[in-house]
Amino acid sequence: MSSSLDNVLFIKLPEDFSLPVKDFEIRNDIPLPVFFEGEKFKAENLTEEAIFAGILILLAHDTQNPHIPYYRELIKKARPKLREELTSVAIMKALDEEFTFAEEIFATLRGLNPDDTLTILNSANFFSSYADYFRKINLFDDATAYNEKAAHFYSLATDSETVIPDAYFYAGLFFEKMQNFSRCKEFFESYLALVSNEKDEDGKKNLDKKIGKANLTLQKISTSNLDDALFQGAYEAVRDGDIDGGIEKVRLFLAKNSKSPNGWFLLGWALRSDGKFPDALNAFKKSRELGLENSEIFNEMAICHMELGGLDEAEKLLCKALEMDGENSKIISNLGFLALRRNDEATARKYFLSVLEFSPEDKIALSALEMLER
Repeated sequence: MSSSLDNVLFIKLPEDFSLPVKDFEIRNDIPLPVFFEGEKFKAENLTEEAIFAGILILLAHDTQNPHIPYYRELIKKARPKLREELTSVAIMKALDEEFTFAEEIFATLRGLNPDDTLTILNSANFFSSYADYFRKINLFDDATAYNEKAAHFYSLATDSETVIPDAYFYAGLFFEKMQNFSRCKEFFESYLALVSNEKDEDGKKNLDKKIGKANLTLQKISTSNLDDALFQGAYEAVRDGDIDGGIEKVRLFLAKNSKSPNGWFLLGWALRSDGKFPDALNAFKKSRELGLENSEIFNEMAICHMELGGLDEAEKLLCKALEMDGENSKIISNLGFLALRRNDEATARKYFLSVLEFSPEDKIALSALEMLER
């Protein structure tokens, strides 16, 4: 399916062409969109499938067309299972990281059923995944843009008159990832209230697992006071590049919450971003002592050790991080930069090429390989 309106032509059906659609009156006064390939439209391009393809493109890219309600009803009558079919394809393409194609299909689905809460939720989950992909390949502006789209669609899904508990669960997961713990708490609490009387006898909804996840996160937020305005402000400041402001706020937070592993991690992240590697390393160590053990903290500690000359310790930490998250391009790239610190260009090149196997557009790996070729 092309995303270009340039390959859509509006025509009135000739008298010798019929469009067999049950329970639907074809109006002669409304031209139908026809998708065609090549530079010019040819008579043989006029087929039933070409008309439906044209409608799908309009649904994705021209929802202000005055005849959209007519086209929408026409294709729904012609293809009663279209929503289910397109949803399945879109999700599969997203899982295969064919994001451009998946984005096109989700846009079509929203054009097909603008008020369908499940489609809105699926779109939100898609935008969140696409943002993760952009972050993985170090395209941070794109990641931010798609996170904003995800936040918008999660709000639409949870504000809908049609209540879907999973909308609140996935919104909670999203805002946890964004370190916005006040909103995360709000959505997880709403989710638990909505499913309090729900049963999952065959286990297909993974209800117990989701309830456990929501309760565990709420407990973590409560124990570490992560919905505190100071913590949220500190995270946003560091994320947006205001390192000094972030450090000041997170220190004020830690003055009241000295046993918060997330608080100490945030301080370490801010200090590392500011080039204060010994202090950052101490903050990360404190975070680990308080129970934070994940690939991210190992990666951050490894960067500090590299900058301080502790290459062997950096390698151990990066290997630990890679065991936890084997396809994380940041970790693999850092192993490449570690090899460069050891003047081992051959090994470094292998790591950067490995990054491109997972993420062909990774800017850091491409830049490093370009530097190695000079």
